[in-house]
Amino acid sequence: MDVLSSATNKSLLAYWLKLSEGAGVPQRARFDPINIDPEVLPHIFLCSLGYAPFSVHFRLQGTFITEYLGQAYTGKELNKETFGESADEVKALYKRVADTRHPVVSQELISAANGDEILIEVLHMPLMNKQGKVAFVLGSIDAMGDDYLNKQHFVSHHWVVKSSTGVSVDP
Repeated sequence: MDVLSSATNKSLLAYWLKLSEGAGVPQRARFDPINIDPEVLPHIFLCSLGYAPFSVHFRLQGTFITEYLGQAYTGKELNKETFGESADEVKALYKRVADTRHPVVSQELISAANGDEILIEVLHMPLMNKQGKVAFVLGSIDAMGDDYLNKQHFVSHHWVVKSSTGVSVDP
């Protein structure tokens, strides 16, 4: 957990670790938002994955993501329309989670059309379907610092993945 800066992301990782009960990747059926800290809920997202070809479909997202980061992606695919020119780079993070079956944390710079920027920390964690395949990614997003509070009507337009690293889940 030492690679995570955000208390929000640390809390969601602790929840994910409880779901796995030390058995690796937890099943999606075990995920229940009612068991997540209410302060973390606005920051979470859940995506389903497709494999022929690889795709990411946003199933739900919290109000922090919608209201402060200007992202309304529920029901949409991760593509150039939603993430701009860096869509392939962002999609590669989800593929990495699916392939390695381990959480990944990234720092990403999101920009609005007016030039405003917000640096975020994003946690991506795998969830399995009943057949044992990573079919979902559960995650959370938190702003690095609180200058996002000064950005009125921020609508993300472009993403840049500044860094990414695997998260150690060993005791």
